[in-house]
Formats: sequence, C-alpha cells, structure tokens
Amino acid sequence: MHNGNDFDFNTYERLPNPIGIQLGNKTCIFVTHQGSVRVQDHQIDALHTPSFRYSLLSVVELDSQGYHTKFGNGKCSIQNSNVTVMTGSRNGQLFQVEPIHSHHSDRSNSFTLLSTAESHLWHKRLAHLNHVSMKSLVDGYVLTDICEVCILAKHEQKIIRVPVLWTTTPFELVHSDTCSPFNTKSHSGGLHFIVFIDDYTRHTTVYILLDKHAESCILAFQSFKARI
Repeated sequence: MHNGNDFDFNTYERLPNPIGIQLGNKTCIFVTHQGSVRVQDHQIDALHTPSFRYSLLSVVELDSQGYHTKFGNGKCSIQNSNVTVMTGSRNGQLFQVEPIHSHHSDRSNSFTLLSTAESHLWHKRLAHLNHVSMKSLVDGYVLTDICEVCILAKHEQKIIRVPVLWTTTPFELVHSDTCSPFNTKSHSGGLHFIVFIDDYTRHTTVYILLDKHAESCILAFQSFKARI
C-alpha cells in the first residue's frame, strides 16, 4: 500500500472502482489508483491511498508473488530468485525499508509534529500499537494522553463464578432447542424438529415440525407438557 509521497510512481492509473481497506480502529481508507514504484532500485506493484500518509509493504503479498523474506539479528532482506532486492533494519518493533534512491539520500528528514488529536487517531488506526513502535512508524508522532482502551486491555479480568444449581427431581428444568432445515424430509413431511431435554435424567424427547413458526413450537411444547 502506497501513499504516493515517499516513492515516485513509474506507471499510474485510476481504478474503475475504489477499494476499501479497513484499519485497526474500524475506519476505512480507499485505494483510488494503482501503478508501479521503485524501491531500492527494484520495481514493485503498488496501490495508491491518497488519505493514508505512509507507505507499507505487505509480507504476505510479497510471499504470494514469489519473494522470500528473511528476518534476523535486527535485519531483514527480501529476495527474488535468490537475489536480494530490498533490505531493511529493525526500528523499534518494526522493520523499516529504505524507500529512496541513493541520489536522494541528502533529502531533508524534517517533519512537523502532529497534534495530540492526530497522534491519538493514528494510535487507534494502528490498533493501539505501543508508543515506541508508533514513533518509528509515524513521523511527527507525539506521546498522547493516557489511552483508556490500552489501560483496560492490560487489566486482569475478574472472573465471577456462579455455582450451578443442580436439579433434584425429574422435569424440574427442561432445556429446549430447534434444528433445521434438513435436505431429506421425514415420513410426515417435516424438515425441522424441536428437542426437549430433562436436566435431571437427560431424557430427550424429539418432535418433528412441518415449520419453525412459534405456533408449531407451542403445540409441540403443549404435547410434551401433557405427556409429562
């Protein structure tokens, strides 16, 4: 996925219909164009998302296209036919691939700091990623206010165990459920059934239903009750 800022497109065309991509905070960004870009002198296909500020490489997509990705000792390499085409190094909890050509190495790395609201928005978009990784991924990211979601996620869940009430007599408690439809009809032409299970004895009674309407289920229960 490419934002069109860090790399220069060599080919570029508009998609007939935008493609939606859902982020970690359930918001959606749209891909409007596709083309090819050059990363470390290697040509790759890319999708253009104008509203997304950063360019990302998908390891899964690279794997599906026959690339081999190796990680180790804080370094990563992407190979094609045993030839290394891209390299990168670990930056916090992420691996960063150098996206510019050597003759652009003197370009300025200056950037403006994001506001607290913008930083918090990117924190939510990236599924509440830790702040160290956020700083390495998002230029201008500043430490935001304490995130309530992150605090709650780290809390230990208190499990309240409610003792099960054991039944002491038959038909004190009856469980019921319906199931359908089946491909093969019963002898009576039914494709559905309702089951009544006694909690104490586990005795099971099944009634075939022609349909699952409430009236049919009520009639089956009345028949079951009369039988008891």
